[in-house]
Order: sequence, then C-alpha cells, then structure tokens
Amino acid sequence: MLNAMRSGQKYFKWILLVIAATFVLFFGPGDWTSCSRQGRQQGDSSWVARVNGKNIDPFLWKTMYGQTEQRYRQQFGEAFEQLRKGLNLGRMVADQMVQNELVREDAHRLGLAVSDQELAAFVTSMPQFQGQGGGFIGADAYRQAVARGAVQPYRTPEDFEAALREDLLSYKWRTAVTAAIVVPRDEVEREYRRRHEKASFDYLALPLDTFAQSMTPSDAELESFYKSHLDRFGSGEGRRLVYVMFDDTVAGAQVQVSDKEAQDYYDAHQAEFQMPEQRRARHVLIKVAPDAPAAAVEAAKKKAEGIAQQAKGGADFAKLAAQYSEDEGSKAAGGDLGLFPKGRMVPEFDQAVFSSNPGQVSDPVRTSYGFHVIQVQEIKPAGQQPFAAVKEQIKGQLRFPRLREAADAMAKEFKAKVKTVDDLKRVAEQMKVPVKDAGVVLRTDPVPGLGPVPNMLDAAFALKQGEVSDVVALGRGDVVLAVQEIVPNFVPPFTARRDRVATEYRLDRGREQAKARVTAALAKAGGDLAKAAKELKVEVKKTEPAYTRGTALPGAGSAPELDQAAFGGAIGANSPALALPQAIVVLKVTSREEPNMAGLAKEEPAIRDTLRQPIAQELLRTKVEALMKAAKTEYNEALLKS
Repeated sequence: MLNAMRSGQKYFKWILLVIAATFVLFFGPGDWTSCSRQGRQQGDSSWVARVNGKNIDPFLWKTMYGQTEQRYRQQFGEAFEQLRKGLNLGRMVADQMVQNELVREDAHRLGLAVSDQELAAFVTSMPQFQGQGGGFIGADAYRQAVARGAVQPYRTPEDFEAALREDLLSYKWRTAVTAAIVVPRDEVEREYRRRHEKASFDYLALPLDTFAQSMTPSDAELESFYKSHLDRFGSGEGRRLVYVMFDDTVAGAQVQVSDKEAQDYYDAHQAEFQMPEQRRARHVLIKVAPDAPAAAVEAAKKKAEGIAQQAKGGADFAKLAAQYSEDEGSKAAGGDLGLFPKGRMVPEFDQAVFSSNPGQVSDPVRTSYGFHVIQVQEIKPAGQQPFAAVKEQIKGQLRFPRLREAADAMAKEFKAKVKTVDDLKRVAEQMKVPVKDAGVVLRTDPVPGLGPVPNMLDAAFALKQGEVSDVVALGRGDVVLAVQEIVPNFVPPFTARRDRVATEYRLDRGREQAKARVTAALAKAGGDLAKAAKELKVEVKKTEPAYTRGTALPGAGSAPELDQAAFGGAIGANSPALALPQAIVVLKVTSREEPNMAGLAKEEPAIRDTLRQPIAQELLRTKVEALMKAAKTEYNEALLKS
C-alpha cells in the first residue's frame, strides 16, 4: 500500500467531498466504516444480530450506538431527552449495521472493489498528507502523521486504510445503484426560476435588541420562566460522576526521547529536513477588483506605475509601502512579507518574485487583488536544516505517539485493578493520579473541566450506581469513570442556569413586545407603512438590489417566512409582522422580476445534481429495504434490551 502511494497522485481528489456529503445523507455519520477497526473487543454475548449467517459484533454496536445518539443529540438538542423515550435506539442501530453489511455484500455481488491504486491515490491527495510543495509527504511521514492523530480515531495506517477502503466501496455501490436517475429538464428550469426570481419591496424593521436589553427581570420572574421551560434548559436523570484522566501530562514523566534517538531519526530521514529556496520581498498593493470597470483598472495601474518609478529612482521602498500600500497586513512593516517558498503566493506574484534579483523593483504586477509593485529583499538558498535547529521538533514528533501509548497502558493497568468506586479512589492514590469530581451531570451537559464529551456521558449513562466504566477514549486522553449516584429526576438549580435563562427570557419577551408594538403602530397608521415607521422611529427601507430567496435583510436576518411573504403575498399589500432573528419586519411587495434564463446552461449541472439527491436517497432506501427483505436476519433481543 505505502509503495503504491509513492506513484499514485492523480485519482479521486474529488471523491472526498462527495463522500463527505452523500455518506452522511444516506447512512449518517458514525456508521460501521467509522468504527469497525477501532478497539474491537468481544461483548458479554458474541453477537447482537446475524445477517445471512454473519454475526454483528456487539462491541461495534455499542460504539455505533453512542455515535448515533450523539448525532441525534446534536440535531435535536435538549429535546432529545423527551424524544428518546419513544425511540428503540438499540434496535435502530442494529438495523443500520445489518443494512451496512448487506450493502457490502451487494457491492461484492456487483463485482465492485477498491484497488490498492485507487486507495493510494485517494490517500495521497488528502490535504492532511500534503507537503509544502503540494506533493505527498512520503510513507514515513504519513505513518507518523496518522500516529499523531491526523485522521481520528485511527492511529495506524492499516486501520485507517481498511476503513477508508470500505467507505470508497460504499460510495461505488451508491454510484452504481443511482446511475440511471434522470432529472427532467422542466424540473431544472423550475428550480432555476425559484432560485433567481426577484422581488422588490419596502419594509420596516424594528430591532429586537433594544427591547431585550431594556428588560431587568427579577430573579423570581426568571425562576418562574425557568420552571415553565425546563425542556429548553435540561432536566431528567442525572449521574454523579468521579473520573480519572490519563493524558499526556500524566504519562509525561515516563516518556523521554534521547538526543541519540533524535539524531538517528534525523540521519535516516534527511529528505524531511530539506528546505526549499525562500525569498523575502516587500510590496506595495493598489487594490482593484478583478471585474472593476476599465477606467478604475487604468487609474490603479497608473498609480502603481508612479510608485514603481519612484522606487526605481532610489526612493525608500519601505516608506513608499507605508505611505501608499492598501495591504493593511503589511504596510505597517514597510510592505515586508517575510520569507516564503515558491508556490505560497498567487501565481503572478510568485513569478515576479522568483524571477527577480535582490534589490530589483518590478513593474506593476496584476493579480486578483490589484496591482503590486515588488522588491525582492533577500534570497535564502535551498539547503538542509541543521540537526540543532530541528532536534526539539524531532523529539516532540517521536515523543507524541509514545505519550499516547504510555497513557493507554496506564489506563488499562488502572482499569484492570478497579471494580468499584472505592477501588477507583484507592488505586488512583497508589498510581499518584488525581481523581476528579464532576458533580451531577445530565446527558446534555458538558463535564466540568472537560467540556462536551458525549462518548464519556454515553458510558456514564450505561452504568448502574457504583459501577466503573471501561477505558473511554477522548480526544485528549483516556478516562475511567464511576457513577457514585443516580439522580432520577435531576433539575439543575436555577442558579446554575441563571445567565442562560436571563438571555432566553429577554429574547422571548423582547420578541413579544416588539411584535405587539409593530402591530399596534400599523393599526394606528391604518396600514400605512411610512406612518407606522415614523411612529416606531425607524425608516422605511427598500430592497437594493432586489431580494432573492434566502437572502438576509441587513439588521434583520432571514427566515422561510420572509421568502413566503416576498414571493407569495399580494403585490401592494402589507405582510403580517414577521419575527426574524434580529428584528420584527413588515414588508410590502412593489414588484417581482422573472429570472434571466440565459444563465440556466451554466448552472444546470449543479441544479440537476441537487434535485437528483433526494431521488437518489429514496432509490437507495428502497434498494436497502429489498436487500433486508431478502436477507435472513435475526436479533439478540436480550442484548438489545440490556
């Protein structure tokens, strides 16, 4: 595989974005390809489901259960605690894993496969594995990058490549199944019209912030609001947790890298420490947009030519940059851009710098930013970085995976000795690692000191009182936790949520008051928008340019209700008062404009692809249902209900 990487560079660069979109759309993040080779262990029972005689691993099911729950929690927020009561999440996850296995079987039946060359080409095109010059960083550096966590959760190329191969196979299957989908031309035209039709309207917008900021609710009012909106702020079953964290800090004293190890690595990887030629340059930028009128371009060019003439005549370039440059990032430094290798800047700028001699002043160079006058200050030749300059970098590079290995080993040693909460505290003292008290947490809460850690909370809420978890991998290290107490109907005290409650209260009440003010002003003005605006001490504004769907009104925001009013209401009639994110808005449509169909040809492929996606999803769903119906499946109900 690694040998193939050295030669494969030109395939599948576009697939990464497609997989990111279509894989989530159909299967959702966190399915079997994302966890199938990470920490595989056997559960209490040997299977959670069987499909065509093949067992579905209960450890994978548990891992995917946690990831699926996390996804729903992110989607529904605090409302998920109510929704989960009606979900058989365990069975849903088992069904999904069975479906994934059937997709893999069907892909093989269709003769689909992912070759080593395809896999290598994909990996070598990933941004994580690109060097300074834009090419693949090399097999050794790739292996180390994976070990350092470049493609979480994988720590070895073998695990990462196996999972990626399955992702690519699934992508090929979906492509094969949906290849025959055709989107009719009239549907494309209809969507194009919807995207490009325009509406012009007059509108008033009463900002919400002044209403919200002016409110000074009492604690009694806030507490009453809190109790009547507990679904917003989190309540339900809680867990009182203690935990021990095994991270790089805990393992640090056990891991050292000697100077000799660093030197040996340096000697064996000379190519990694080659520095390309670098140049230091100053520039003066006169901005002009790429699509600016010819007169504006000519004026900018003449100004740049005048500056270049001064610099060539001996004027101090740094002073010229400080006086004239429109690059705010460099003008204070006399236009100094520092050292940079070839390929770092836009091509036109790059060409001018790397074809000039030190001290030479260029003629104005046009880029997408405008016109540049450039002076090369210094050329630093390509060469080998000395060992002394990179020694600490190498030590850190070698030490990182060892720290993780040491932390993992400590966590496993700790877990092997711990069965109860008392054990956790006793063994932690023996190993001289601190025990952290998280207090009572809800499923939706961040853990104090750790922040949002849904997989840790998944483990916590799977435990009974007094039980200790397995080792739970977090981004910063490994955790072993214990449940000291289960609190059945835990409602966080109002004081713990006060700031958030106050914000929500002000927004709610401010929106109500602002809407009432607008409605009353319009009624008093007999529907006259200008008179109502005067009463509200705001201005009637016009849409300039004309409004298109999804556009945010300045100072008001956007919402589906705004689109409906702009394109569905009668011309000349006031809309209802619309509660937008930042203001209450009333609008009156003055005209609508049909789209220019000349642009359809250019946008047609993208529109067709957008319209194709829901059809493809439905076809894939139907196909999977057929595979499920034809398959022989059984479920371990006892394990699913445990």
